[in-house]
Amino acid sequence: MEQASRDRKASSPSSDELIGLGAAELARRIADGAVSSRDVVRVHIDHLQSVEGQLNAMVVNRPEQAMAAAAAADELQAEGAVLGPLHGVPVTVKDCFDVAGMPTTLGTPTLAKQVVEEDALIVARLKRAGAILLGKTNVSQLMVYGETDNPHFGRTSNPWDLERTPGGSSGGEAALVSVGASPLGMGSDLAGSIRVPCHFCGIHGFTPSRGLLPMQGVRRAFQGISAVANVAGPMSLHVEDIVMCLNLLKRPAAGAVFADGFQCPALRPEQVDVKKLRVAVWEDDGFFSPSPAIRRVTREAADYLADAGAQIETFQPPAISDVVTLFLSLLTGDGGANLVRFLNGDAMDPQLRQLHRAVTIPSWIRRPLRIAAKWSGSPWKAELLSALRVRSTDEYWRVTHQVEEYRRRFASQWEAGRFDVAICPPFGLPPFPHGESVDGLLASSYAFLGNLMQIPAGVIAAGAVDPLEEFDSQAHRPLNASAAELVELGSAGLPVGVQVLGPHCSDNVLLSVMQFLEQRFRQQPSYPGLSSGHLRK
Repeated sequence: MEQASRDRKASSPSSDELIGLGAAELARRIADGAVSSRDVVRVHIDHLQSVEGQLNAMVVNRPEQAMAAAAAADELQAEGAVLGPLHGVPVTVKDCFDVAGMPTTLGTPTLAKQVVEEDALIVARLKRAGAILLGKTNVSQLMVYGETDNPHFGRTSNPWDLERTPGGSSGGEAALVSVGASPLGMGSDLAGSIRVPCHFCGIHGFTPSRGLLPMQGVRRAFQGISAVANVAGPMSLHVEDIVMCLNLLKRPAAGAVFADGFQCPALRPEQVDVKKLRVAVWEDDGFFSPSPAIRRVTREAADYLADAGAQIETFQPPAISDVVTLFLSLLTGDGGANLVRFLNGDAMDPQLRQLHRAVTIPSWIRRPLRIAAKWSGSPWKAELLSALRVRSTDEYWRVTHQVEEYRRRFASQWEAGRFDVAICPPFGLPPFPHGESVDGLLASSYAFLGNLMQIPAGVIAAGAVDPLEEFDSQAHRPLNASAAELVELGSAGLPVGVQVLGPHCSDNVLLSVMQFLEQRFRQQPSYPGLSSGHLRK
């Protein structure tokens, strides 16, 4: 038996055999002796090196350490040691997770000089499960805006179109997962930072219920904000990996009671009967009309669930304009002081500077600008000028109270419909050309809702933009029509996703729906799959 296992390992597998397989499948193949950890890690390192010159996604690379860890993993297996669920499998993490012996930079040179002494708890648990860390991936500076670009490490490109962004701030992670250079990645999400890059790059991602995953050692620039939660979550080409990862990383006791009194069950999505679910669906949130392809895949997702027997009902969330205003008010109430303090004199990225300037406009200038915006037919530019500003303590408390009121309104409407889960777009547009993410900020209304409500949410890769879906001149959008046109024209073939939302601790239901939809969408010819074939040769 041992000789047969050695013989199988002797024939080194090719990239075509391993790239694109999920972490769970790779772990199974390593465990049964079909392939060695050294071969798996080597193939992924080689693939990473072949695409990194075009993507610029990995910022802390450790190929020698990864190969040494793979050799040690193979030796343990040969000795008959008990193997972890991710034994010998390569993974990557976003550059906001502390890793012992590495800096956690958030895209800044000052933090790049500070080496961390202890792993984030999530990283430690990945290692205990047997995972091998390939490195850390690029982020937007301080993880603030929707493009992965910063003055220290530069710009990350979308594998589907190198002239476009993979999104932010987990864009480096999404890009590497999309090309198969990383079977499993870990990101973080405060304002769509996992879900939007997954939508842009044609992969799956999940932001779990607040508190399900430990956040010790996960850095963020928006310190002290509790009205919206920064949560960590997995990203992969396979929903199976997301479920496995969450079960490995969640709180030690299944069913642990959270501070707010809710109890999250063990994650066993296979036990959920999809045909018994009541599903709320909206293609358009009434604030930002999505691109035609995004509306289409949302309808298709609802149709798949309906065909399975689920009850589908159209739902209109209350006043999404309030969501956008409240969310941005919470993040900018300090006038960007926290961000400036974090930069500590480092150069500010132009996109971050654009946002910072909007927040710090003096009040005596802001008022006439708002009036001019209203009179020029741009009422939402006026609302943004109102939201993006410094606030007094009293004003900030009023905003947090308005957030609580909005949550009650949404919950009341949700409970009246007796819904289990919701299907909607994750973002209003396909991937942006580089440098345009700030202009498309309002297309994030779909992502902001989950963050403001502090509820779990996932994104499923669903399809691609058809050439006939590149632009919708009739769409109602609170931004310059030319900005949307710039994004949509030339977007044919780019991936689009579907978002799944649910109440706090409905993670099991959401994961079940994601598994179901993944199976259906994979059968379609426009399903994204691996993106590496789209890179320049």
